[in-house]
Amino acid sequence: MCTSFAINQPQALVAMNFDLGPRPIALSMPNPAQLLILQAEQGQWLPAIGLTSTGRFMNLQMLPATAAGAYRRGKDVLHIMKVFEQFLTGTIDVAALQSQQIVNVPNHSVHSLLRDEHGQIGILEPGQTGLVQHEHSLIQTNFSNSTPAASLSQQPSADRYLRCQQLLNQQQQPDVDRAFTILAATQQHTGDFPTQLALVFEPKQQTVWLAQPSQLSQRWRFTFDDQQLVVGDKAYQLGKKRLLLSSISG
Repeated sequence: MCTSFAINQPQALVAMNFDLGPRPIALSMPNPAQLLILQAEQGQWLPAIGLTSTGRFMNLQMLPATAAGAYRRGKDVLHIMKVFEQFLTGTIDVAALQSQQIVNVPNHSVHSLLRDEHGQIGILEPGQTGLVQHEHSLIQTNFSNSTPAASLSQQPSADRYLRCQQLLNQQQQPDVDRAFTILAATQQHTGDFPTQLALVFEPKQQTVWLAQPSQLSQRWRFTFDDQQLVVGDKAYQLGKKRLLLSSISG
């Protein structure tokens, strides 16, 4: 259960509250151009968020399952984890996804907020062909973005969606500080999916800002330029080996 948003004007940003039950979270770089945020689940490390030095972003955010989006095999369908891999490596682009049928992987149901290196933003939902797109901004929580506006308030995550929408529509120019203010306002503090990590991605600066939900003003900075995560006066060199968030101090 997460809240994400992407904006293109006046500054390109992608922001996300990573909400999940108590479990390990780690950072890893499978190659120098790609950063993954992973979660441990049933003895496996599963990717939840991917970012690239070229400015691409894709997450995997919980969504109620539908029959249309259920896993199936076929030459005409692509499961969303394959999209995740191909989108981050640049072997599939937004144009190709507009006509591609997408399904979930077995036993999971997610949808994805995407941004490409040209600033195109969209939401990809298994069971639907094409992307929900908007030129300037998009918000994603945990209901289908094809939900009619009249029934929006009835959705379980509508409060976070509407609060984020309200804050994005205010006159202040969104920047990193403002993005974290919006993330603070849409955090979850109780329930099964409290916010565990907040992040803001500046694609043009090749910079990712990370923060623990209780310390949003004490941000960690990752840059693709040197592949380092700077936490206070400490620097962690990232690579293929996973860096557990629980091991970070500062």
